[in-house]
Order: sequence, then structure tokens, then C-alpha cells
Amino acid sequence: MNFYPKNLRGIVTAFLFSICICQQATAKENFNDEYFLRNLKQNNFSIDPSAVAVVLYEKSTVDISPDNGWVVSQKVHRIIKVIRKEGLDQADVLVATFHVNGSFAEIKKIAGTTYNLENGQMQQQQLNTDLVTAEKDYMFLTRKFSMPSVKEGSIIDYTYTIRHDFGLMYTDWTFQDGIPCLYSELETTIPVIFDTRSMTQGNLQFVELPNGPRKIADSLLPESFRYSEIVNGNEFKNSHWVRRNIPALEEEPFVASVNNYKEKIKLQITGTTKNSFSVNFLNTWPKLNKALYESFSFYRPLVLRHEDIGRVAKELTASLNDETEKAKAIYNYVRKNISAKENSGIWSTRDLNDVFVKHTGTPAEINLVMIAMMKAAGLNCDPVILSTRENGKIYDAFPALTGFNHTIGMLVVGSETYYLDASEKYNPFGTLPEQCYNGYARLVNQNGGSVNLLPEMNKNKGMVVVTTENADPQHYTLNFKQYFTKAEAAGLRAEWSADTTEIRKHLIKSLKVLSLNAALKTYEIQNLDNPESALTLNYTVSLSWPSGKSVYFTPVFMNRYSSNPFKANERIYPVEMDGVTDYSYSLQLKIPDGFTLEEMPKSSITTIDEKDEYKFMTQYDKETNTLRLNARLQMLRTDFQTEEYPVVRAFFDKILAANQQKIILK
Repeated sequence: MNFYPKNLRGIVTAFLFSICICQQATAKENFNDEYFLRNLKQNNFSIDPSAVAVVLYEKSTVDISPDNGWVVSQKVHRIIKVIRKEGLDQADVLVATFHVNGSFAEIKKIAGTTYNLENGQMQQQQLNTDLVTAEKDYMFLTRKFSMPSVKEGSIIDYTYTIRHDFGLMYTDWTFQDGIPCLYSELETTIPVIFDTRSMTQGNLQFVELPNGPRKIADSLLPESFRYSEIVNGNEFKNSHWVRRNIPALEEEPFVASVNNYKEKIKLQITGTTKNSFSVNFLNTWPKLNKALYESFSFYRPLVLRHEDIGRVAKELTASLNDETEKAKAIYNYVRKNISAKENSGIWSTRDLNDVFVKHTGTPAEINLVMIAMMKAAGLNCDPVILSTRENGKIYDAFPALTGFNHTIGMLVVGSETYYLDASEKYNPFGTLPEQCYNGYARLVNQNGGSVNLLPEMNKNKGMVVVTTENADPQHYTLNFKQYFTKAEAAGLRAEWSADTTEIRKHLIKSLKVLSLNAALKTYEIQNLDNPESALTLNYTVSLSWPSGKSVYFTPVFMNRYSSNPFKANERIYPVEMDGVTDYSYSLQLKIPDGFTLEEMPKSSITTIDEKDEYKFMTQYDKETNTLRLNARLQMLRTDFQTEEYPVVRAFFDKILAANQQKIILK
């Protein structure tokens, strides 16, 4: 699934609530010609000598002031040194602010300069603001621009200001991203009548400086510190959060989203100490639920009468008595007949009947149509909003809408609850795409509530069964029956339905890894268009056995892991699997006539704990001259802490060692 927005390296994104990236040099720096000339001459920084670019300075200044009501203003100033060509993408800037119908937001005062060193002289080129492009969709107002004349060694310096209305006052400041940062600061000026709360992410621990950094030498300042003071006649509180010498954020496999580990601080207005002053803050889950429940772009259309939606829903369910069967009929109709286009987050941007009639919509619109049809059929189905795994986690303690980027359905039939996503063409009823299992989510209906979509709910079960059809060495034939996991099947169904010749290519490629001379004879695919049943590939393979000499080969013909997926010696983040694994391999290999078994793999059981194990069991039946091998990988845990990483890595080493054992035939 391609859920917008997605954080991209080298693209700066600032949401309405100030989702930004932070960088600087020193709190007492003067940004004059001497400063830029000095940094133009420096092409290596001790924080990371291999860095492709370094943020020299960044500051976000946020203040709240009365302007026909309270208005939030955020000014961002950023200076970046481009060191290598791989860092040139830092010149492409995207600024976005959350903006839905009925709210005020604007992006203005965009300015920038590129500095280059030419023949020892500093050259400057201003950003042509006529080339700034603007876009607006239902959720975001954006501005895009590219800094001019950027090359290796350039310094780019730009500023912009975001202004928005006050009801959703929420500032999210990210101190860490894909390039190192020398200095980053968030400054806020908020009226003292407002109460606030904050939450930090990553390893942030700010040292409180009661008197600020003014009288402290830079070399003595902590790497992270904060300070505050009351200003403007005791009416405003001015606060600073400063982080220095921040390493680049590193990527690792088996992490739901590195966004969850970025150093970040979130600030939110929770209320006012002045009883006579009233602002409708959307700062609790019940308030957010009420706003969505009453929104004509979300819940209200679900309970309105839609002629076509209602008519088809009743036609599909008229002959059915069982509620689950009714839901399946509606779900499969929507899944097959409405195609997904670009994402709009959680909202509907069009009339649902229009989506239904034209057979195309965003993922959220498709699922809202499905929910509307189920309600029209008398079923208990409501929307659930969530954040996909790659988008980052939602935190119960910090109510805000901006983190959500997808809408699904929750159906209740008696004591059973089903989570539904009809926007994925090959997603089966009652399960979700693996990206949706990301923890905390919100049910939206009259009362609202929380939902926990845990990765443990995502079951990845697959199996391979190999049997001998013909043991004559001249016509030796094996039969393979492969049952794909749900995640594997989703991608393969889309690929193979579009072009069935890809099935044969897939098989030919898989046979190349066999340690014997193999040729594909026949194959058939089952349940290609039916995601309710396991996608199954049934095929026969002929093997050529050499005569007059010993044969060495590995009997695990379909090895799920060709190498250890955990290659690094050390781990930064916890290991986060996208679901539980239950994968089996069964082999009944009749020894070819004229051959004898000289050596066979040894049985073994490898475990991490009582929930995670790999059984590799072999048995030889002399009477039938048959080798039996049964292997099963079960991983019922989805999260492993960093300190458990050596055990997880060793576990996969042992799996590979077991699977790579050889059979020797004479």
C-alpha cells in the first residue's frame, strides 16, 4: 500500500502541527559572510566523516498570538551543507501543512539562498519564488521548491512560515533524520493562560538550565538542554528545547518504521486556566471522535440514504440469512468492483455514491462505501482509523488526527469481530494487509473507542509438501505442492493475474536453486482469483541422477531463508516482525533405484523460547527405502528487544545450518 504522506530522505516536511526536521551550528552563531565562507571551505565534519550532507543549523520558532482569534505561526530556518552528490536531494524541499475544509492554513514568506565557492570567491544565488509550486488535497496544503545551483560543496539556506488556526494546536518537532545535525532548536512562545503537555521520543533527556545558556560556554553546554522564561509583561511563556551533535538516523531491517525511533518532542495545548476564555481544543479522543462522527467527509455519509449503494446491498443479501455470509457478499463485491487510486488518508473526498457508481476511489473511500453498504443491509459495521506500520505509531497518551493515514471497517456479528479492508483487491475477508497491524487505532461511532491491531493478529502460515511420484532413475519425478502465506499470496496474485506467464518464470527461477539437475514438467495454479482460499502451486519436476558416482545434495528444496536475515553483529532498534510465522516443509524422498543412502541430515530442535522454535526431524525407512524430513518454523512472538538480538541471530544461523545439511547417495 502506498499511503501518503511518507517521510522521504532529503525532503523536508512540516505539517500543520509542525512535523519538521531540525538542524544548526551553535546557539550564538552570526550568519554573516564569514560564517558561510568558513563552512564552504569545510568538507569534512567530525560528527560523521562519511556524511553526504550535514545540517549546520535549524530552528523552528512557534508562537501563538491573537489575530481575529488565536493564530499559530511557525517560522523555520534551515542551513545545510551538501558534501557529496548523494546529498544533492537536500535541495528539493517540500513544506506541507495539515488543512481540512473549514480550517485556516497558509504557507508564506518562502525565501532561500544557495552559496558556492568559485575560484576562492563566495557566490550567492537567490531562490526564485515564482518557481515555487503549490498543491492542495483534502488533508494537506503543500509548497515545493528546489534551491538553485546546488552542487557538491554548496550551502543551502532557506526559510518559510506556516500559519494556521488554533483549534488543533499541536507541535511535533523531529531532531533527527537521515543526515547528521550539528544544532537543532525548537522555540515556543505561548500565552501563560494555556496549559500544555509534552511527550518525547527516542533517547531524549533535556537538562534544565534555569538561567538559560547565555553565560555558559558552548563547549560546556549539554548535548540536550531546555530553558524557559516568562516574557511580555508576564503574559507569555517562552521555552527552548535544544539538541546538539545529532547522528544520522540509521535504517535497519525488521523495523516497523524508523520514525518510531527518531528523536522527537510533541507539544499540545490541553486547556486554559482562564475560565472566561473558551477554545474548542480537539485534544481528547472523545472530542476527536465527535468531530469525525459529525463530519460529512467521514461518518455522516455512512448513515445517509444512497440509492445505488442501498439497492445493491439489498440485492446481494436478499437470499442470505446468516449475517457473516451477508457481510462476505458485500465485502467481495466491493473488493472486486471498486479499484483503489491515490490515497487521501482517512477521509472521503467525494460523494460515496459517486465512488460506488464510478467504481474507483481512494482506499478510505472504498472502505467507507463497504461500511455504508453493510449498514444498509442492517449489519453492525463502523470505521476504524489507523496509522500504517511504515507511517509510525499512534500513542494513546497523545490524541491527534494527523498521525492517522488509513480507514478500515470493523464488523461485529454476535461475539465475533472482523476487521475488513476491501481496498486491497486480493485481501481475504476478515484479515488486514500486514501494514495495518500497527497497534493503537480508533473506532469511530457514536461512542468511539480504542482498538489494538497487534502484529500477533497477522498470521503468516505456509507449507511446502514434496513427494516422490516415480523412483525410476531414468524417469525420476517429484511432486511439489506449495501453499503460500497470506502476505506472499497478495503480491503474487496481483502479478500472476496480470500476466500468467510469470508463473512459469517463477518456477523456473526456483528450480535453479536446487542442487540437482531439475526440469519442470507440469504445473497448475489453484485459487488465483479466490483470496478466501490459500494460493496453491502444484507442479512436477524431473530429476536426472548421475550414474556410477556418489550424489551430494540438500533435501530442503524450498529453503525459506537462503541467508541469515540478521547480518549485522549488533542491533540498534528492537526486532519487529510484521506477524507470527508458521511455516512447514515436508519431504518424502524415495531413494532412486540402484542408490543407497550413505549419510543423512541429523534431526535437531532449535529454540529461542517456548514460543519460538525450529524443528528439523529426519527419519529413514529401510523397508521402503524412503527418507522422510519434516521441518517447521514457528515464531509466535513478533517483537524482540535489542538485548535479545544475539539470540535471534544465532537462532537463524542454526536454522540455516540444519537446512544446509546434505544427503549422500551411493
